[in-house]
Amino acid sequence: MMPTFLEQTKYRNPLDSTGPFQFAFKTNLGMFEFLNERPKRLSVFNTFMEGQRAGRIPWFQYYPVESSLCEGLKSEDAVLIVDVGGGRGHDLEAFKGDFPSQRGNLVVQDLPETIDDIDHLAPGVESMELDFFTPQPIKGLITSRDSVNIADRFPIQVPGHTTSAPSSMTVSCFKILLPERTVKQITIYE
Repeated sequence: MMPTFLEQTKYRNPLDSTGPFQFAFKTNLGMFEFLNERPKRLSVFNTFMEGQRAGRIPWFQYYPVESSLCEGLKSEDAVLIVDVGGGRGHDLEAFKGDFPSQRGNLVVQDLPETIDDIDHLAPGVESMELDFFTPQPIKGLITSRDSVNIADRFPIQVPGHTTSAPSSMTVSCFKILLPERTVKQITIYE
């Protein structure tokens, strides 16, 4: 299927939302919209997202958590980390396991359908529905996200939403962590 798609597009990256996913599934929907209409497939995807990190060192084992991330946290009930697009909360649960006495709330944010797919969260980790293309409801934001599957123009837009909205929840220090493995898009065939 992929060779046919690549041949039809003359091996060029899509400039709109019509890509290999839409070609393979014969849909005009984006991947997340497609999955949200199919709860079983969404659950399988969420399980994959949890498992694909197996064997990798989590960001909080090489980032100076105590001296950099947690410094400046002013109260027990302040928000320490918001994991935007955090799936079922597996990263925050792992963080809580490594830092069980760390002050501050941990919040996982994702689309409503993904939040509904969470069976349980560790004590001290809470969930919040959020489309990260909308304003961030938590004022000030510390975010750790390992995989955001969005077009090139959105990484600038998403962090822009992190400070724009008033909120009843507030963090006492502001940092954006992007523990991503990124590859710059380059043209290899014209």
